[in-house]
Amino acid sequence: MNRKVIVKIFLDIVMLVLYALLMFAQGLGGFFHETVGLGIGILFVIHVVLNIPMIKGLFKDVKSGNSKAVKVITLVLDIALTVCMPIVIVTGALMAKELFVVNSGISWQLLFDVHNILSYVCLGIMVLHLLMHAKYLVGVFKKLPSSGTEMKSAVCRFSAGAAAGVVLYTSLAVFKNYTDKDITNNQYLPDKNTVSAPSVISQPNSSVNESVPDNEQITESTETTTPPTVEEYLSKLICTGCRKRCSLLHPRCGKGQMQAERAKEQYYQTYAG
Repeated sequence: MNRKVIVKIFLDIVMLVLYALLMFAQGLGGFFHETVGLGIGILFVIHVVLNIPMIKGLFKDVKSGNSKAVKVITLVLDIALTVCMPIVIVTGALMAKELFVVNSGISWQLLFDVHNILSYVCLGIMVLHLLMHAKYLVGVFKKLPSSGTEMKSAVCRFSAGAAAGVVLYTSLAVFKNYTDKDITNNQYLPDKNTVSAPSVISQPNSSVNESVPDNEQITESTETTTPPTVEEYLSKLICTGCRKRCSLLHPRCGKGQMQAERAKEQYYQTYAG
């Protein structure tokens, strides 16, 4: 059996397994999702390059008018996947918060909806593609034990690629863990009452921490002070979803919006009680 065919089969299996893992496995974390998602994008590009001859052949058959319905459907699915998958990858990159941060100016909710819907569309296309080629795949797997040298060579190449991927992922994880130590976890306290606002920390250069001239003395008033408005409260809190540290008064991502809602709950529990 051709070594290229064996590599393509292994590649498609790994890509499908990783894709399903990202879709349905919960609690793996944003770093894993973004890193593996980027890896799937690279595997998809390799997949397209390896299958260019087959796609050209489908185009010729469909154009000649002598192709069967199965080939027409296969071509349509291939085109749809080639269009939808890059959109999934790009929208995922625009929402990324762990590997890098891109300020696209596009609504986070819009990016999330497009990313989520097309992710399921791509998964459906992959499953249909797999079912349509089930008979071919069964024949390939039956021939694998007798492939001999080609099989060994393909496995070695694939194993080398997988090892390189593991090393790259580990390196990125170590680097991220090292750089994340620079992010402080101290929480902002709006007054002498300790308010625990989940996942928010003090904003640098806040007006609360402004320095005063040496010739002036600060005396704390024991009288009841006017509580801050919810806008003032949120303006002094920042999102910890990424390193951009946006104000919770104007969050620009889903994590920031969730943190802002939790901060509002803390505000009303503290000042409206």
